Amino acid sequence: MNVIAYAVANAIPQAVRLGIKVRGREPGPPSRRDQPTLPETGPVRRTRGSGSPRTNSRRPAVAARGGRNPP
Repeated sequence: MNVIAYAVANAIPQAVRLGIKVRGREPGPPSRRDQPTLPETGPVRRTRGSGSPRTNSRRPAVAARGGRNPP
């Protein structure tokens, strides 16, 4: 039992050091100018007719009031 506790206590700081090392190799966060911006015309919205025909033809089943949803 003591051997397992020692192994866990030894593994935790090593894991933290490895995480710090890996994170140091990663690029920093993107700058503000690299972030996407809205088009000049404003936010883009979907219309009811857009999308693939498969998603428009398959609507979720709705149970009658007080009933159960069909399978």
